[in-house]
Amino acid sequence: MMGERILKALLFGIVCLVVSCSTKLENILEGGWTVQKLIYKGESYMPILMSNVLVFNDNGSVMCFRVSEVESYRGSYQIIHDNGLEHIRLCIPDNPFDDMYEISFHLDQEKQLLIMHLENENSQIDASKMLFNFGKDLHQVPSHLINRR
Repeated sequence: MMGERILKALLFGIVCLVVSCSTKLENILEGGWTVQKLIYKGESYMPILMSNVLVFNDNGSVMCFRVSEVESYRGSYQIIHDNGLEHIRLCIPDNPFDDMYEISFHLDQEKQLLIMHLENENSQIDASKMLFNFGKDLHQVPSHLINRR
């Protein structure tokens, strides 16, 4: 009887922790990001960008950087939690960056910027969070996703 209560309390705590972590990631993603690095198959796309902004909305939609006039710049995203790793799936039709990425963050102490790092075998995207209060909002970033490079 006592063991069953402890087990239930432990399971409740684990569920709360998982929900809390995913909510924090989704909350920190929401809003605008300025793209600082955009690499696809070893080549930088920064010189040909028409727009260097990523905007994640709370409804799962994303407005994305543009590398040509014909490609779509609107799409959707999905956060995937997998064995302690966080991934984001960008679904952007006709865009070479339409793919799944491992996500992590870097804190630029000198410039007081939060940098999001998305990477997979073909692509790398680094973007800094717009309107981020480094001192006040830093606690929102899930600590297990901070890359201390």
